[in-house]
Amino acid sequence: MYLVAITLACLALFFAGIDSATSSFSFWYREASGWLFIATWMLWSVLAMIVLIPTYVAWVVIGRLRPRSERGERRDAVFIGFMLMGAPVITHMGLNAFLPMGAGPGALLSPMPLLGGLLCLLVSIGLAVGLGQLARLKGFRVIGLLGVAGLLFGMLDFSTSEEGGRSTREAPGDAPNLLLMVWDTTRAASLGIYGNDRATAPLLAGRSEGMAVYDEARSTSIFTLTSHISMLTGTYPSHHGARLTRQSYNPAETPSIAELLRDAGYRTGAFVGTAVLNGDTGVGEGFEVFDDRVDPDVCKSSIWGMVHDIQAFLAKLSPQLQGNGRPHWFETFDRPAEDVLSRALAWIDNGDSRPWFCMINMYDGHWPYLPGQAAASQFVVEGYGGTVDGYLFRSNAYRRNEAYPGETLDEKDRQYLVDLYEAEIFELDGKVDQFWASVEAATRNSGRGLGAVVTADHGEAFGENEVFGHSDVQEVQVRVPFLLKAPGAGPGGPESGRRGGKVSSVDIAPTLLSFAGIERPGWMPGLDLNVQQPSAQRVVLVEDRDHLGAEKSQHAVYRGDWKLLVHGFSADGAVELYNLEEDPAASEDVASFFPEVVDELRAVLGDLRSSWGADGGEKAWAGDGAGLADHLTGLGYGGD
Repeated sequence: MYLVAITLACLALFFAGIDSATSSFSFWYREASGWLFIATWMLWSVLAMIVLIPTYVAWVVIGRLRPRSERGERRDAVFIGFMLMGAPVITHMGLNAFLPMGAGPGALLSPMPLLGGLLCLLVSIGLAVGLGQLARLKGFRVIGLLGVAGLLFGMLDFSTSEEGGRSTREAPGDAPNLLLMVWDTTRAASLGIYGNDRATAPLLAGRSEGMAVYDEARSTSIFTLTSHISMLTGTYPSHHGARLTRQSYNPAETPSIAELLRDAGYRTGAFVGTAVLNGDTGVGEGFEVFDDRVDPDVCKSSIWGMVHDIQAFLAKLSPQLQGNGRPHWFETFDRPAEDVLSRALAWIDNGDSRPWFCMINMYDGHWPYLPGQAAASQFVVEGYGGTVDGYLFRSNAYRRNEAYPGETLDEKDRQYLVDLYEAEIFELDGKVDQFWASVEAATRNSGRGLGAVVTADHGEAFGENEVFGHSDVQEVQVRVPFLLKAPGAGPGGPESGRRGGKVSSVDIAPTLLSFAGIERPGWMPGLDLNVQQPSAQRVVLVEDRDHLGAEKSQHAVYRGDWKLLVHGFSADGAVELYNLEEDPAASEDVASFFPEVVDELRAVLGDLRSSWGADGGEKAWAGDGAGLADHLTGLGYGGD
């Protein structure tokens, strides 16, 4: 038993060192936390304790099958320990690398995952045999060297410093500071400045007096990553190419304004509240500091990936293990706004005299809807005894109807959900206002102006047109707040007040560049709202490409009072047409009455997509969504 225990302890160190080093490499842009190796080693040590008895029993049985002179071989302990500890994790990596986005357990039997898993298993066997033979020839020294090697690997740090991406160019002395603040999953319909009769964001409403408030703004997408990349590149999703099944884009082809501003002498930082915006997707390109540490770094490790998938699999087997749609408590995939804002403020006010560009994402409004008690007491009606809670259809207490989950909800249920959601917005409003006051004080001290955009990546539906969440292009899902503060603007200033005309997320990048005095690149189709006034007849586009199949994609084209909805990518795909002046919720399809309008807007969509060489069509869905289903499913994406 002693030999087996020592062997497993050294193997735990070895595997933890390799695992933490490769994990560190995957988020090289972060500042090292110092706890990655320790946390990873603890997980591997737990696994070592789990397999201790099985390893010892197998070692004894194999020893009895050998000649008496070869019993108690160290090679057997190393081989068995490696196979019971390392082989499952390595094989899981091979399986996971080829699983398509949103795949269920049945997909494990498809050719590519099986091949990947089998290949990794064979590699594990080869390594186990090789190390076993070394242990036979060199004795305990090999076992000890494995532990030492693990310690050395655990000390490796692939992170880079902030100065590594700094430009040598100096920005003009009067260059303003720039802020892009995204209230994730916040629909315009739930804000008082857009007609809601509840004071959900009274502090933002007060600050909006010094801003331009655009009445008709739409997101480019209904998925967080896709939408944020559109904001940063000033392009539609078909141009930058990111989507649910391809969690990345190529910044070399379409650089982010973070890169353009950094090259112009700005310091650039981003602080996000969700794992969907991991820096390795490309969204972090151009930022000297990209703070996406939502969950502990150990959650990037291979052993945690296996633990996570085991938990998720067990949760599907029993409702008691579902955890309200989250099969674990350790990994939450998001963090509260106070954490995001405090980190952003510390970076803004760090004494660096350069002008800054800061992007902030606050995820508090996203599912699940769990406001604090103080906010809930102001918005949620007491005594509600219905069938839903803040976890909605993934709640353990909810009896799901697979055909249509919302079928059993009545008006009181839906209002209860809206109450929870708007209480979260109210809670966030207070946190943002404190941050905003601190930023304004820091800006005054620096002697620079402040240019800012406050918006959302998409909205949220609570039963409107029988839709929930944000996996569609209903108006409540794509109509977002859009507030613009020009540098030096104040209450009553020429830049403030209500603004008509259509605006889009693609307008953010050219406008912020204009504030900084930087010429916009030619690939940006949006407007520079610093000098251009949008018209009601302007064409804007919403691309819903964030599904597991091309047949579920949608493109919404807006012009004047019309909204054309095109399903799929086929030239003769199904369409719907809505007159938003008469039908603001877009609930009555009038395509059959206005075929000429349908043809005109179809042609507009074709011109838009051909102008940037869109990567549309069915082949666009053969993306690299492998290994992503875990955290996206945990946040409600990928088919839930």
